[in-house]
Amino acid sequence: MKKNIIISLFLLLFSPYSVKAKQQKENTKNGHEYVDLGLPSGTLWATCNIGAEKPENKGDYFMWGETQPLDWDSIFIEGWGMTYYDRRLSKILDEMPSSGTARTHFFEKTCYKYAKDITPKGNLRVTKYCTDAIHGIVDGKEELDLEDDAACVLWGKHWRTPSRAQIVELIRGGYTTVSITERNGVPGCLVTGTKAGYTDKSIFFPYTGGKTALSLKDAKSLTGTPADTCGCYWLRNGGEGISSGAIFFNFRKKHRFDFHGFSPRNYGLPIRPVWQK
Repeated sequence: MKKNIIISLFLLLFSPYSVKAKQQKENTKNGHEYVDLGLPSGTLWATCNIGAEKPENKGDYFMWGETQPLDWDSIFIEGWGMTYYDRRLSKILDEMPSSGTARTHFFEKTCYKYAKDITPKGNLRVTKYCTDAIHGIVDGKEELDLEDDAACVLWGKHWRTPSRAQIVELIRGGYTTVSITERNGVPGCLVTGTKAGYTDKSIFFPYTGGKTALSLKDAKSLTGTPADTCGCYWLRNGGEGISSGAIFFNFRKKHRFDFHGFSPRNYGLPIRPVWQK
């Protein structure tokens, strides 16, 4: 009897199924899969965006510093064509004036979490992560706190929205190659390791585009067709003196990666988390 138990345990521990399960567990953190490209910092990059089930899926879109994804919908406003909006703006639609422009009305009624109002030039006046009194209430913070980092809040400890230093290491550190390609028909950017032992490792960033509470793009950008001609992803860094915005990295066929992009914080962009202990 004892011998049979020992044999059963051996088969359980060393069966192909248990080995596969162990490998899957080793390649995940808090239940989310990652790729180790052998980067000196030890940074591990997630294989998927937040809210995506596959690497080629866009996933959820967030305003910078918010931890709940935007609930996008589309409406038709006479004279403006197809327009995107966050469902939090639904009450604003009921208050639409009979005259004036939809753009002005939406901009005056921003729903961004850390915005007090909108300046005459259309910039946010922010209540957090501000380094200049022109743009809001100064607190000197230039990087997302854990409580405002969607990756940490939704995926757990040690998962973060990438920093600019981490994307620089990934793309320009000399440890990877970058190519524009497709995965299952979805255009995007493939980053492949070049260090010995990591040349079979890669991560895929799909074209995502960016979404705004009021956008005059056609409906294709919302439904995930090839209307999205670039990939745009939030970083956790603020706007470097322009406190109404934040830094993102983007790529397109002609310009490859540009990790010094700047966007208003109330734009909706996806997030590709990183894990670093």
